Amino acid sequence: MNTALPLLILIGRPAAGKSEVIRFLKELPDARRSDEFHIGPFTEIDDFPMIWAWFEEDAILARNGKPRLHTDDEGYFSDNFLWNVLIERLELDYWKLRKEGAESGRTAILEFARGTEHGGFRTAFSRLSRELLSQAAVLYIDVPYEESLRKNRRRFNPDKPHSILEHGLPDEKLERLYKGSDWAELSGSDPAYLPLNGVKVPYAVLRNEDDVTTGGGEPLARRLKETLDLLWSRWQKRPQKGMEGGSSGAASSDPERSGRTVSDGGNPPAAGSRRSADEADPTAEAGRPDTAHGRQSQFRIVAADESHFAAHRSELLIDREEVEAIIRGALSGSRRHGEVRTAVRHVRPVGYSGLRRVRLRDRTSFWAARPKRGILSHLVVAARGKTRWLCFWGSWVDEDTFRLDTFYPGRPAPREIHDPLISGRELKEAVAFWATHAIIVDRRPSEA
Repeated sequence: MNTALPLLILIGRPAAGKSEVIRFLKELPDARRSDEFHIGPFTEIDDFPMIWAWFEEDAILARNGKPRLHTDDEGYFSDNFLWNVLIERLELDYWKLRKEGAESGRTAILEFARGTEHGGFRTAFSRLSRELLSQAAVLYIDVPYEESLRKNRRRFNPDKPHSILEHGLPDEKLERLYKGSDWAELSGSDPAYLPLNGVKVPYAVLRNEDDVTTGGGEPLARRLKETLDLLWSRWQKRPQKGMEGGSSGAASSDPERSGRTVSDGGNPPAAGSRRSADEADPTAEAGRPDTAHGRQSQFRIVAADESHFAAHRSELLIDREEVEAIIRGALSGSRRHGEVRTAVRHVRPVGYSGLRRVRLRDRTSFWAARPKRGILSHLVVAARGKTRWLCFWGSWVDEDTFRLDTFYPGRPAPREIHDPLISGRELKEAVAFWATHAIIVDRRPSEA
C-alpha cells in the first residue's frame, strides 16, 4: 500500500529549517521514511540554485562591462516578476520529472520562501497550475522573523555562499525581502486546506520556534512525524471537487474558469491555457489600464496626510493623478482588507530615489525637519538618481476606501522614527534602519 505523498510543497521563512528537514529525511531508510513520514524516495526542486545561478551570470556580465540580466547593483531583482519566473520554473522541473517516468511511491519536494515585498506566498501559489495543486500537500515551517534572522546569521559560511545549508542574506536584505509574511492571512480562512486557484490544498504547520530542526534526531522525528501524519490524513480526505464545482484532479477545459491548467497529466501547461501575466500577476508592472479581471476598479484613495504629496512633489517625475493610478493598478484585484506595504516597478522612471546608506556617526548626515514636513528626519546632502520604483503604505478602511499613509519614489523603508503614526512594534526596526540610512536633500534646511 502506497503511503507516500506524491508532491510536498515545503515553505517558510529563510533559515526556518526547510533544508534541515530535507537533510533529516534524506538520512532515513526508504522504508521508514515512507511508513512513518509519508515521504517516498524523493527529488528536491529548490529555487535557490536558480537564484544563485542568476547572480553568478550577472557578476560575469558586469565584470565584462555588459548589462546585468536579472539583478541591480544592490543585489535585488531588476523586476519583481522574476520571482514568478522562479515558481513557474519549479513547476516546469516538476513536470519534467514526471515525464521522465517517476514511478509510483516517489515524492517530489518543491521548496521556496517568499515575503510580502515581492508578492508573498499568495502570488507564488497563483503561478502554479491546478493540475499540480491537485496533487500537492503543503508543509509550512513556522518561525518568527527574529528566529529567521538569528539562524540566517548563524548558518552563513562565506566560503560556501552557494550552499543550500550554508548560504545566507545580509540583515538588510533579509529584512526588506522577508520580514513581511502573508502566511497568516493565506491560511486564516481554513485550519486544514488552502484555497488556491480553485483547489483546496491540504496543509500542516511544523512549529519550530525552539529550533528543533538544527539538532535533528528523535526530537525532530517525533514532531515531524506528528505533523506529517496530520498532513497525510488531510491529503487523503481532501475535497475531490474544486471550489468552483469542477474536479480538483483534472484541469477544466474552460481557460476562463480554470486559470493555469495542464491538458494531459505528464505535460506542463500549454501557453494558450494559462492566464496572461497582467491578469494573473499582482506584482506586474504598473501603468496599465485600471482593471481587475476586465472590470473597472471601484474604490477611493484618500490621503491620511496631505503634506506627503507636498513633501515629495520635487522628487516626482509624474503628477499626483499618475501616482494614484499606479497605486490603484497595484491594488486592483487584491483582497480589500488589512495593511498594504509594497513597492511597484513602473514602466518608466517615476522620480528620484531619495534614500542613501550612511555610516554610523557619519558627520555628512544630520537630523532636521524637511520643508513642509513637521518632523525630524535623518538627512544627507547628495545627488539623487532616477528610479522606476514607487513605494507606498496604506490600509483598507473598508472595501470602497483605501487610506494612503505615505508614498515615495524608491525602495521600501520603515516609517521614520518621529512619524506620529509609528507603532511601538515598528519603532525598534525604524531606529536600526534610520541609524544607517538618510533621506537625500539638496541643501541643509538652514541654507534654504
